[in-house]
Amino acid sequence: MNKDIKKWWESHRLLFNIYTIITGVLCMVLMKFFNSASVNFFMLPFGVFYLSCLNIVYTLFYVINYRHAVDNSSGLNARAFNKIVVCVVLANILLGIYCIVSITHH
Repeated sequence: MNKDIKKWWESHRLLFNIYTIITGVLCMVLMKFFNSASVNFFMLPFGVFYLSCLNIVYTLFYVINYRHAVDNSSGLNARAFNKIVVCVVLANILLGIYCIVSITHH
């Protein structure tokens, strides 16, 4: 049972990263469109660091879900996965909006 839950979460990590990267790139494109000074080469290290932090959050979310899982219910895992994806997508969008609004326009 324990290995099945871990296997399920690890099999969905790539999908999680795809959602994260797509929303991050979309936000950067919008930042470039609305504020040309806000996107440059130096954001790449920040993006890699941010993606690493989101993967740590994903792992912590798995640990929290694992502790509360009574069985290896695919529905329970899917609901928890959907929650973390929605939270990460919203965080990316809010961070992008904050960068567009807060950085001065040139």
